[in-house]
Amino acid sequence: MVMQEDGARTVEALLDRAWLRRTAGWRSWERGVAYAAEGRVGPIQQIPGGIAAAVEGSSTHAARLLVVEQGLSWDCDCPIGEAGELCKHVVALGVTSLRDGPAPDPRSADDLPESVRAAAVRVQPDLTSEDVAVWLRGLDAAQLSSMLLDAAAADPDLQAHLTERAVAALSGGHGADGLRLAFDRATRFAVGDRGRPTWAFVEGLADVVGRMEGFLAPGTAHALIDLIEHALAVVEELLDELDDSDGDVGVLVGRLFDLHLAACRLARPEPVMLARRLTGWALRSPWEIFLGFPSRYAEVLGPLGLAEARRVIEPLWSQLHVLVAGDHRSVLAPSGRRGDTSRFVITTLLLDLVDQTGTLDERIAVRARDLHAPGRYLEIAQLCLDAGDEAGAIAWAERAVRDFAGRPGSDVRRFLVGRYQAAGREADALALAWDDFVERPDAETYRRLVTDASRSGAEDAWRAKALDHARARIRSGAGGLPTMSPDRRRPWGDWGYVGASLVVDLLLADGDVDGAWSAAMAHGCGRQQWLRLAALREATDPAGSAAVYRCEVDALIEGKDRAHYAEAAKLVVTVRRLLRSSGDVTAGDAYVAALRLEHKRRPSFQDELTRALGREWPVVAQVLQSSHD
Repeated sequence: MVMQEDGARTVEALLDRAWLRRTAGWRSWERGVAYAAEGRVGPIQQIPGGIAAAVEGSSTHAARLLVVEQGLSWDCDCPIGEAGELCKHVVALGVTSLRDGPAPDPRSADDLPESVRAAAVRVQPDLTSEDVAVWLRGLDAAQLSSMLLDAAAADPDLQAHLTERAVAALSGGHGADGLRLAFDRATRFAVGDRGRPTWAFVEGLADVVGRMEGFLAPGTAHALIDLIEHALAVVEELLDELDDSDGDVGVLVGRLFDLHLAACRLARPEPVMLARRLTGWALRSPWEIFLGFPSRYAEVLGPLGLAEARRVIEPLWSQLHVLVAGDHRSVLAPSGRRGDTSRFVITTLLLDLVDQTGTLDERIAVRARDLHAPGRYLEIAQLCLDAGDEAGAIAWAERAVRDFAGRPGSDVRRFLVGRYQAAGREADALALAWDDFVERPDAETYRRLVTDASRSGAEDAWRAKALDHARARIRSGAGGLPTMSPDRRRPWGDWGYVGASLVVDLLLADGDVDGAWSAAMAHGCGRQQWLRLAALREATDPAGSAAVYRCEVDALIEGKDRAHYAEAAKLVVTVRRLLRSSGDVTAGDAYVAALRLEHKRRPSFQDELTRALGREWPVVAQVLQSSHD
């Protein structure tokens, strides 16, 4: 874990608070500082190549800071440390070391590596920090400014730090420090009744996010990255308490994500450190914070950052058990505790990474570790096809058909049908299309079967075969127009029979309305099929359509609410029109009169019917009066 390339070869010489804070990120930094202040760090011991101590948290962890060839490295046995991130325990060790210094090394100096012994001799200072402070206080402002500016010219990090502090100071409190304070104030009273976010919280947060967006500039980007990560961590904790079902907070989090990426593009933070931060966050976050970072941040991370993310995630992925066909074991970590990493998160991250940087074989290998569903095979088959590997695509799709006992689902079959057709294997394609229709017989699979058969001029034969299969499924035995009122023991909308519903759908898919009507009359069909047939036959058989609509009117009235009454009343008007157009001009009015009388104890329905009839109401009223007399 490379931290820094120059400097004397001891932890004490290489370590400083600015490096710790920048490398750890605000969350681990603040918690580590708190641990150090609370005295949670045990005695610091010199070890070969570095320092170590036990740090007390919810449990005790062993933290180490080490000198490596390129600079500093860290190590901790906590979950975040094992994920490769500089955790709060290492921060606490570093802060305590800077404050107190390590305990004397109980071993002989001869036991230490030569590079460490030599560095220890070289860095012994002749002056203390207090001596330097006294000297600095004796300089005037111009001398101090000149020294800082000269140092900043040779140190980009110091230059960025000075720029950020200047912006914060010169913008009247509206710089990074002011925005952080405003954000923290806005999130104090976030939770309202029933866990919903308060209006003041959402408005205040939106205002601060807007100000952050306005703060983005080349000289402020570094500070903005820290500020956004602070904001995201706070919101992440709030989401445990908030009910964000309206999505107001989610929208603001999305804006923070976009702003963080924009700031990274401007600031160009060290890619390995950024990759570690984002990876650690994505692995531990229960709210999928930064889960999609590999593809979104690919330009910023570059090859080094993406490789570092893979280095952290691949060992976790390699420990996942292989899921085979039909294996639906839980994808969550066994303990279910907050912070545990789910299979979904690990796999999603690695898939994203290998799609950015991996070979075709690597991309397939990651996906092949989870083959519990046919869609997983199809994903690999599509990868092969996109890469020009037609044979591989067919092989993976065929494997899905075999592994799922011939029932891989429509998507896999349709993919394989297309590949067979491209290879000139029309018979194999039709066999699969038929299996698809038999497994899920409906108008869609029927149309696809007929279309596939038309490629070889066999559509009539396959159409007849499919209709015979559908007719064999007829099981009702009830035929003729539905004339009964709905059974009061069933839901209000449940009328009609299953009967020839499938046959009706297939014939309608062929445009054979008369054939579909005959099948429905002979064997019955479902409500939706009856209504569709009635709409298609209004011009040619108004009386038949009216008979269907009358049953629907009865069903709607049994809905017993104003909305259903209004829909029924509009349909009554249609029935009246159809009956009048069928040749008997009085039949429609008589129907309305009978309906009024039957439902005279339903004033809401009566009102809706009067409204629907509109200017026709006086004519109907006259008929009603005549029938009453």
